[in-house]
Amino acid sequence: MDVLRKKLKDAEEENVQLKEKLKKTEDEVKLVKNMKRKTDASDGNQKKNNSKGEFAVGQKVWALYTDEKSYPAKIIACNGESYKVMFFEDKIQHEVELNGLRPFGKQLD
Repeated sequence: MDVLRKKLKDAEEENVQLKEKLKKTEDEVKLVKNMKRKTDASDGNQKKNNSKGEFAVGQKVWALYTDEKSYPAKIIACNGESYKVMFFEDKIQHEVELNGLRPFGKQLD
């Protein structure tokens, strides 16, 4: 009888451990799904912006800097109505609104 009780106790402990592991896995799955939703939403925004003929991440552009002159830059992020660019000459990163960007080849004056 003691052997059966020990096996039952061991089985119950294993069950508790498996339930904890399952809970942790479910939490991780929820986290991944949330991250995927955010990524999908971000991709959707990027596609929506591109469909309007705006700019894409990785695109080479002329971008206005704080001195009101335009310089060659690369778009590194899209933030709704503004873009984060990295200027080629000095690698400075800067937020630029849509009206401060032109496709490379059409310099802003």
